[in-house]
Amino acid sequence: MSMLNGLIESPPAAAAAAPGRHADGGTPLLVAAYGLEASELHTLGAILHVLKARTEAAWELGDLDHADFVIAPLALARDPDQGRPLRGRNVIPLVADDGPLPREGDLVLTSPIRVMAVLDVLNVASRRHGQAPHAPREAPAQAEACAQADSSLAAVLTASLARTRDDHVLRIRILSAGTIYVWPAERVFHVDFQLSMLPRIVMERRFVMTTAPVQAPEVAAIRSQAMPLTPLLWSIGIAQTRCAEPAATDAYRLLRWPEFDRLPHEMGHLRLCGVMAGAAWTVEDLQRHSGLPAPFVARFLRACVACGYAAAEQRAAQTPPAAVRSVRPPTTAEGGLLERLWRRLGFGAAA
Repeated sequence: MSMLNGLIESPPAAAAAAPGRHADGGTPLLVAAYGLEASELHTLGAILHVLKARTEAAWELGDLDHADFVIAPLALARDPDQGRPLRGRNVIPLVADDGPLPREGDLVLTSPIRVMAVLDVLNVASRRHGQAPHAPREAPAQAEACAQADSSLAAVLTASLARTRDDHVLRIRILSAGTIYVWPAERVFHVDFQLSMLPRIVMERRFVMTTAPVQAPEVAAIRSQAMPLTPLLWSIGIAQTRCAEPAATDAYRLLRWPEFDRLPHEMGHLRLCGVMAGAAWTVEDLQRHSGLPAPFVARFLRACVACGYAAAEQRAAQTPPAAVRSVRPPTTAEGGLLERLWRRLGFGAAA
């Protein structure tokens, strides 16, 4: 009998072992690890914690005897002696670059273990197992809905920041760059690469996200180098994702100008700040009066709200939209300087 045939054929008594256990979709499926290294096991446990309530069926890390699925190195699973405990079980092979190749139809997990890869493989595994997806919530959180529809770091991090325990730090290893450490409770972060890379990094889909206790030596050693979370939140906000779109009925008031001297920005951001000065605007108002695309405006507002540069205000139904203001710089002896500033804000030449 083949040791691996996709999900190794289930034992005939599998259903009888836990009668009715998954009938209502409420009891978690169990996944066990067999033959993984200590670091891989730690990573898997941390990822399952981050993914809680985001997989189609509930999952928990369990022991080998009661597991519905087992993650094991492919080479070990094929070994007739060491792989004996896996016979008759649903196995998700862990495949390394230099190891044996999986067979067609195998449901595999690649090494190193990554967040989105685990999310995908567990969702497929639950469908093959016949587990029904979670019942939809009455009012799903925007961050959760976004993270399920978008696998970018920006989307995943948006959801993770809201659920990470205060005594843990998020550690994100980006294969193409380096590592991001985030202390959610303290609203600070640290990166070991240039900050100017953040707008590109947050759109990455190849990363490994884990958590670590704040007392861990690796984390404690760099805590003094951490900085306020603003550059990371800004980069996530202006990223082209569908996370937390501004409400169409809300008006947004600029509280202070973003710190453009240390944040990535475009001329359109400066123009929007000029339009917003002294009034509250909806996305539609801002789009119409700035001439900028609505998605660009929405991302700018999302970034400003996340960083505390702007706040949303409920607009009464009978209140008409903000009137178009003819904004002109004062004509004084300093007109030359003001005219150059006006052009910088994107309004063209001052009249």
